[in-house]
Amino acid sequence: MRRVSAGRRLLAALCLLALGGCAARRERAGSEGEYQIYFAAAQSENGAAVASESWTPPAQGGEIQALLDRLLAGPEALSLYSPFPQGLFVRGWRLEGGQLLVDFSEAYGGLSGIELTLSNYCLTLTLCQAPGVETVQVTVEGEASPFVPAAGLRAGDVVLSGAEREPVWVTVELWFGSADGAGLATEYRQVQITGENTLSSTLLSALLAGPEDPNLQGLMPPDTQVAGVLLENGVCNVDLSQSFVDGLPRDEAELERLVASITQTICANLEGAEQVHLWCEGRPIPLPNGLGEPQSPGSWIQP
Repeated sequence: MRRVSAGRRLLAALCLLALGGCAARRERAGSEGEYQIYFAAAQSENGAAVASESWTPPAQGGEIQALLDRLLAGPEALSLYSPFPQGLFVRGWRLEGGQLLVDFSEAYGGLSGIELTLSNYCLTLTLCQAPGVETVQVTVEGEASPFVPAAGLRAGDVVLSGAEREPVWVTVELWFGSADGAGLATEYRQVQITGENTLSSTLLSALLAGPEDPNLQGLMPPDTQVAGVLLENGVCNVDLSQSFVDGLPRDEAELERLVASITQTICANLEGAEQVHLWCEGRPIPLPNGLGEPQSPGSWIQP
């Protein structure tokens, strides 16, 4: 699977689907039976996170299966890439009252964060062109996906212009303190991204607000504010307020866990973020035990 360049995931989160005639492209296929197959955009002059390529099925009828097969086959254009995991296949589908229920293999259940959002979007934009399809519902091995609304996904809900600064829901992966008080645990959550609130600031705000699961623990010092975030050469520099430094835990294990939660959350959701470096008011925070240096995700996660 072709991976995107640094910052691509941030663009995807903002959903800048400035596709030029996008509303027209989402109409049903015309008399010639031409469809638009949607994929993630690896490179785009207009900042689009999703783009399409034209395709005409070899025969009339059976459009839904043909669209699914073509979508999972991947794009032909080098400027596009498939957000779907390798080895994914369709176990079955059925169309009932305008809702298309697609049951995927287990690989779809392994998607998270922006990859899941992009996959849902490409699937919806492509399949809602088929006759009779108004919404798309996804199941994995027969089980409902927790990240797809019960009412299904509509193409009209996906295509949002970043210039209009309309909110869009994305699924993010947040890391909080685990119930045992020693390690970290994941909480998946849908958050709103707008042109004013970037993905990075939304992630940090979610960490500050704390987990929704009562069994998890929030680790961020209270009253922390984000002064800025800069992703450069794989390092995400996070500039935080003095309140963050004043509220740092004195216990070294707790301090390591706090730094770990920020690092894992940022690197799990921002494409190109390989390390996280914590700053305060324009200067690196002098943390002990090497925590003041850029941190990589994963090494400190306890089972």
